[in-house]
Amino acid sequence: MRYRTRSIQRLYVLITALSVIILSAQACSMQRKLQRIRANNDAVELNRINDAAPVSHLPDSLQSNTRRSLRIENTQEPVGGDSLDSYALMHTVLDPETGEMIPTEELNAAVVISRRYQVAERNGKVDLPFDILVPKEVMASKWQIRIVPDLTLEGDGFRDTAAISPVYVTGAEYREKQLKGYERYERFLSTIVSDSTVFVNRFLLDRFIERNIPQLYALKNDSTIVSYEEFISRYDVTAQEAVDHYTRESGVSRNERRIASKGRMFDRYVKAPIDSAGVRLDTVLLDRNGDYIYRYVHTINTRKGLKYAYIALNSSIYDQDRVLYMMPRTDSIEYPISSLSHFVKDITRYKMKTIWRHQEANSVCHIGFAQGKDRIDAGLGDNAAELAKISRRLAELMQDKEFDLDSIIVNASCSPEGRLALNERLARGRSRSVTSYFESYMNHYQDSVATERGFEVDEEGNVIKAERPEPIRFISTYTPENWALLDELVRTDNGLTDSDRESYRRIASDNAGRQDRREFVLQKEPYYDYLKNNIYPKLRTVTFNFNMHRKGMVEEFVQTEEVDTLYARGVQMLRDRDFDGALEILQDYDDYNAAVAFLAKDRNLSALQCLEKEENTADVCYLKAILYSRFSQDMEAVEWYRKACEQDRSYVFRGNLDPEISVLIRKYGLNKEQGGDTL
Repeated sequence: MRYRTRSIQRLYVLITALSVIILSAQACSMQRKLQRIRANNDAVELNRINDAAPVSHLPDSLQSNTRRSLRIENTQEPVGGDSLDSYALMHTVLDPETGEMIPTEELNAAVVISRRYQVAERNGKVDLPFDILVPKEVMASKWQIRIVPDLTLEGDGFRDTAAISPVYVTGAEYREKQLKGYERYERFLSTIVSDSTVFVNRFLLDRFIERNIPQLYALKNDSTIVSYEEFISRYDVTAQEAVDHYTRESGVSRNERRIASKGRMFDRYVKAPIDSAGVRLDTVLLDRNGDYIYRYVHTINTRKGLKYAYIALNSSIYDQDRVLYMMPRTDSIEYPISSLSHFVKDITRYKMKTIWRHQEANSVCHIGFAQGKDRIDAGLGDNAAELAKISRRLAELMQDKEFDLDSIIVNASCSPEGRLALNERLARGRSRSVTSYFESYMNHYQDSVATERGFEVDEEGNVIKAERPEPIRFISTYTPENWALLDELVRTDNGLTDSDRESYRRIASDNAGRQDRREFVLQKEPYYDYLKNNIYPKLRTVTFNFNMHRKGMVEEFVQTEEVDTLYARGVQMLRDRDFDGALEILQDYDDYNAAVAFLAKDRNLSALQCLEKEENTADVCYLKAILYSRFSQDMEAVEWYRKACEQDRSYVFRGNLDPEISVLIRKYGLNKEQGGDTL
């Protein structure tokens, strides 16, 4: 028996020693791997997307034209599309959930990259695609590679930077440690007691009640309901006091300490939390022996003056919460951004405007009069403010540099109370009173102006007095009872019910032309007091109609052209890439710039309808090529692109900037030397 025990002990020591040796060897192996990475400057790579595609052949009807106009010797630095100095070999498939390309096989070929990738703005957005390549040399099962792309936007007067969602490439053992940390934390949480009654010594509490409160103990098996207040009054002790007395305080305190330490224990057990919200991708690699590629597409909203975007990668190797190595920052990929706003034209549109010699302006004031009186009392109600308002308006019109004031029509009206004959007399008297008041004001104002102007002395020394302006003619009119206004006020007043309004309309219809009878019938209605107190005062108004004529103008009217400022605003919005605002304005003009706005918002049929009305200039032909490419009518698109290039050589190079045209260039081998003449 003793011999067997010793054998077990020796075996345990041997296993322990072997475990230590294995762990030490693994640690040394990881350390050597990390040293090799540092020595070789191994790092995550940032690659532009490869756009190379097989070349299709154009039909014979387009071949000769293509040779004549589309083949060029490209001596410029390639931008976008395929180029001789840029290729990437990869095997990827489309992820149906994310819409992104994900790797399916190892990468076994070198990648030679260009650091420039042309992108196009469409529908107010720009896609920035790039490939993240993680070499097998920097990956290990115990590690996690954290890759944080940095985005920089540059344009007219701004340069903004931001970090976008990171990508994590996680080793299997790293993830296993993460999950074990969560398991340990869950076990800790399971020791926290949520039901505080478990800390109560039920046996001792039961004995206490049996000995000290026998009346209560007698109710142990009684289902009778006793209120809390009644219980206290009977036994002079609360249930909570008894429970508190027999509660194990040590257990409660220990449980409370555990609750308070949840955050600290989480940090202790979970060294590297799994972040699912702020991460673009967290992929776990199992038994992978090759490089890893992830295709990342970041979409940005366009902004005014945006010209370039830049993306670079910051990458680090982590062992749980420890940073083992910060890799060198990658060089940036430059994304020149092309926009359809490039095609906006400076078009000035005019609209016809009729200018009339005579003009009218109206003002309404509420001048109060004492009951049955027609004389103005400036101290009554708001009369002072109302009179001052009209006086200011008259002064403004007298000083107007564009119009001369000819006449002023004053109309006073009354509410329907009282007989029509009395209201007619009051309205006429009140109109004359107001007219007289403002005639006096105008005379005084014109005298003041003449006095201020003083006199002038001519070259011969003669004194020339300033001429007094021609007097303004006042015309006094009146409306005894303003029933038309009353009808409108009743229709729109929220203080009246629908039945009140229906009753009013019926009375008005039955008594049309009989004002006194209509007022008499209304007085019997329950809503009459509301009419009298809230609506009738609005009928006691004085209206001023100012008749003017344009200075120096003899004809009754002339027609002239003026710049259409609304169209100009729409064009500016188009330049500023406010495509929604631009389209809202320009869609009614049905012209070239409207077509650009429709194109920007992917309203392709409407854009084509606008362009069909335009002359086939190089710009129009190129936009038609874009449209037919969107319609998947390749031959028509190639033909219109050819016509654009024949008229303007710059479109040979512009084609690589727009995805609709660049796909044709790659698909049919356009702009490639094929022997013979070149552009």
